[in-house]
Amino acid sequence: MKKVFFLTLLAIFVMNDYSYGQALVPREGPNGKWGFVDEAAGRLLIPFKYDAADGFAEGLASVCYEGKWGFIDRNDSAIIPFMYEWVDHFTGGLAKATLNGKTGFIDQTGETVIPFKYDFAVGFTLGNVFSEKGFSMVSVDGKYGFIDRAGMEIVPIKHTTEEAVQAIQEFINTQ
Repeated sequence: MKKVFFLTLLAIFVMNDYSYGQALVPREGPNGKWGFVDEAAGRLLIPFKYDAADGFAEGLASVCYEGKWGFIDRNDSAIIPFMYEWVDHFTGGLAKATLNGKTGFIDQTGETVIPFKYDFAVGFTLGNVFSEKGFSMVSVDGKYGFIDRAGMEIVPIKHTTEEAVQAIQEFINTQ
């Protein structure tokens, strides 16, 4: 139990982005909206105006504004427009996003790197053995496979979950 707690705290620490010695942490305000505070000083740096917010990662925070998700910088400037149904934080320059019911991956300029064609995808995040090796499990029409960070199919999308996992493990073991 202590190990799980420690690993959770470590993940939170690693995923928070520090700016000029300040930890910008999302907080819900008295109006029910979200903003960002300087954790150490307890001062509000980005106003409580977002429907939801995630922490900063790689210089950008995912926030929901008027029902759509996008990314802001530490100055509260919209860097990637609020147009997505959902977004994940950035890891290694890529963020998983959902647009028109399909999942794909974008870079820090908002350009699509891996097309929005998947029903499901696992992000390239810390803590996932396959993602840490540069692979994402994806699904289309109930079939599973794996892609790499460039969107190339490493394991064809034609398997059950178990078959896809077995195939990627075999692929990794041969590398």
